[in-house]
Formats: sequence, structure tokens, C-alpha cells
Amino acid sequence: MPLRTTSPYVSIATVEKTQGLHGELVIRYDTRLPFVLSEGIEAWFLPPSIKGPNNALLLSHDDGYPCSRVRFEGIDSIQAASELVGRKVLVRRSDATMDGLGFDPDEFIGRSVVCCDHGPLGLIEEIIQTPANAIWCVQGPFGEVLIPVIDQVVLDVPADVAEPIQVKLIKGLIDPRMLED
Repeated sequence: MPLRTTSPYVSIATVEKTQGLHGELVIRYDTRLPFVLSEGIEAWFLPPSIKGPNNALLLSHDDGYPCSRVRFEGIDSIQAASELVGRKVLVRRSDATMDGLGFDPDEFIGRSVVCCDHGPLGLIEEIIQTPANAIWCVQGPFGEVLIPVIDQVVLDVPADVAEPIQVKLIKGLIDPRMLED
């Protein structure tokens, strides 16, 4: 079971590959919602490396989704960029904004979640960050439901926080005994 803590850092992406000869990288966002990157924010790369850089300032990016092309300070060759392939990109939680709306992942706490098959699932009480994806812990009529934040499950996240998040659950996420009523 993952440790449930609030870190001052949040994983936003994984470095997919190099692109170009001057240190450009392609990153793939970890969640369904793209983070809005801004030049000058500091990023950390995990796991740490003995050879390559472990942190750098963002110099440039495009607004692509689910992947973006980025450049970091001090990473100016294909050799330096290749040291980062496969590593996670983390930023300070206070620097993370999502989808241009200016909220961090913890602002999902308290949002309502509705399933297209089972109706209202409850409210997001906690977010667990795992290496693969975030997981929303939703408490409601089916007890605790752990919802992976992946494209196959999360259908719509309205910008208006009063509107429920729409999901389609994978079989097995709700305890079958809770469905018998």
C-alpha cells in the first residue's frame, strides 16, 4: 500500500524521449489533466542519477497534450537529454497548475464523483500519488472506492468545481457486496 503523505513536490510527467540535437525532450503527463508549465520553474528528475542532472530550470515548452516538448537549462545536447529518458519530472506543489485553471491536485479534495454505470460515488477525500498515476480515494454510498486517474476511467473533469467529475469504473473497483442492495 502506498504511503499516504502530502509531499511539497508533485510528479507531473515522465521523460519519454529526446527530440533534436540540442537537449530537447518529450515528456508525457502523468495525469489526464495536463499541467501548465511556465518558464523558470524548477524541476527535479527521479530517480536521481550519478551521471546526469537531477534538477534544472525550465527554459521552454509547447502546450501539447498528452505530451509536450520541453527544454531545460544546462541540458543542451542529445547526450545530456538521453540521461533523463525514463525519469519522472517533479515540480514544487506550489508551482503546479493544471489545465490553466490555477489549482493544484489537492484542490480535487471534496469534489463530487459520478459514475456513468453506478451513479453518485461520493466525494474525493484523499489523493494517493503512485509511480504509475494518481488515485482518488472517494468515500460515499459504496464505501471507499479507489479510482485510478487514467484516461480509461476519468471521462470528464469540469472546470466548475460545483459540477461532478464523470468516471466509468473498471470492474472490481466497487465491492460487489455493496452492489447487492
